[in-house]
Amino acid sequence: MKSLETVNKKFEKTIATFHGICIIIFGFIKTDFKFSVAKQRRDMIDIGHRIRQLRYKNDLTLEELASRTELTKGFLSQLENNLTSPSLQTLEDIAEALGTTLSRFFAVENDEQIVFTSDDEFVDENILEEKIVEEPITQIIDVGTSEFLAKYQVHIGDKMYVTENLSLKEKPEDTSNNLCIILATLDVTLQELNDEWCKVTYESYTGYVKSSLLTSEAVTPGIGEKNRVQKIRSTLDANMSLNKPSGLTLEDFKKILSNNASDTNKIFEQNAEVFYNVEQKYNINGIFLASMAIHESGWGSSKIAKDKKNLFGFGAYDRSPYDSAVTFATYEEGIETVAKYLVKNYINEKNAKIYNNETATGTYYNGPTLVGISTRYCTDKDWPTKVYKYMNYLYERL
Repeated sequence: MKSLETVNKKFEKTIATFHGICIIIFGFIKTDFKFSVAKQRRDMIDIGHRIRQLRYKNDLTLEELASRTELTKGFLSQLENNLTSPSLQTLEDIAEALGTTLSRFFAVENDEQIVFTSDDEFVDENILEEKIVEEPITQIIDVGTSEFLAKYQVHIGDKMYVTENLSLKEKPEDTSNNLCIILATLDVTLQELNDEWCKVTYESYTGYVKSSLLTSEAVTPGIGEKNRVQKIRSTLDANMSLNKPSGLTLEDFKKILSNNASDTNKIFEQNAEVFYNVEQKYNINGIFLASMAIHESGWGSSKIAKDKKNLFGFGAYDRSPYDSAVTFATYEEGIETVAKYLVKNYINEKNAKIYNNETATGTYYNGPTLVGISTRYCTDKDWPTKVYKYMNYLYERL
């Protein structure tokens, strides 16, 4: 017969094992309980509405939020309309872009406090405080309005684009007064929907256009890029100010100065980046500078251009143009020298702040335009027209 001491030891060991198993089981129960509470908390929140609330609060368009999160505008629109669900990581990225955290994103009410003893026994659950973080927003949306917004994946306040040249109307009627002309692909801001008309804002005007003449990036991919180019083209004018950048990108400069049949020696194609850099550095319209060089050198074919790397005839006098023209080591040196000379003496008023904290002399200043420059720069009265012809040619190549 086994001794009583042996039986007691085995019994104690059995009890200890059972206690360990209970702790493990309760651990799973506790974890599942916490997960369930968190899931219920998330399910209580309208995620799409919450994202839209915070986006409006931060004064962001869908495009701007898409840029911040590196998500597509279409995906974000589906999220806001609860047509899809985000992963936890995606939701965390969106919350960060909206200037908040996941805990604050879900903080419609303070979290319930869950208290456990050291033995992992559930003791109590209390709601400590109730607090409304944001007042609910009442929105009345017609069925037609909802269909329009869903089709174009936009919201009130978002950017849309016109599909053709049109007149902005004072009232939602064909016979209403015209406020202004809006060119195809330019953008407007959506304000209201009214049957077949949309109330929009364009620059300083607010009026109406037909909804059938509007589109979005989601429906017409690439319309945003066309809009950018159209805006740049719309700045072109014979009397435009030349003491500011054109707004073109480096890729734009390369595009319009490449593959020109007249540029037989590829001088302008090879110096596209130079014209861009000079524009950025000295605050002068680089397309004007290139057009001036094309006119003065015949696309780089003149003897002065070939022998002296001088595309502008810089320093040349009528009595002996070749001999008096300045010689440069490279085309880049010549382009930069002429840009600085024009900025300092022709296109800025005296004492105007220019590059490297210097001030303009304004010696030959008669306005920052083609006509203003030509007044003291040359004797050819048609010089402004001739240079503008090349500017128009290059802008149209965008």
